[in-house]
Amino acid sequence: SRVGVGMFVEPLFSEKEEEEEEQVKRQVGLRVKGLLPGGPAASSERIEVGDLLLEVDGEEVAGHPLKALAAKLLGEEGTPVTLRLRRGEEEYDVTLERRAVSTS
Repeated sequence: SRVGVGMFVEPLFSEKEEEEEEQVKRQVGLRVKGLLPGGPAASSERIEVGDLLLEVDGEEVAGHPLKALAAKLLGEEGTPVTLRLRRGEEEYDVTLERRAVSTS
């Protein structure tokens, strides 16, 4: 069964690009909006709500559909996934081990 890292994300958009006087929203990353207590992300103590998720296993998240990115966080239990995050000006990598997380 496919399991994850116990992290909820939401798209973060830039509204800087203008096209024919209309604001075009461009997804620039994913913002961490929640961590499941006891899950791999929370247990790492290196990921906080509000952090920006930039890459999953070396693949940039910008411009990819949320559903596709969420699927990349899932995998076989015990397999590693490396996330590149940004907090303020600092960028850093965190490698987590996927495992079953209770949502109750």
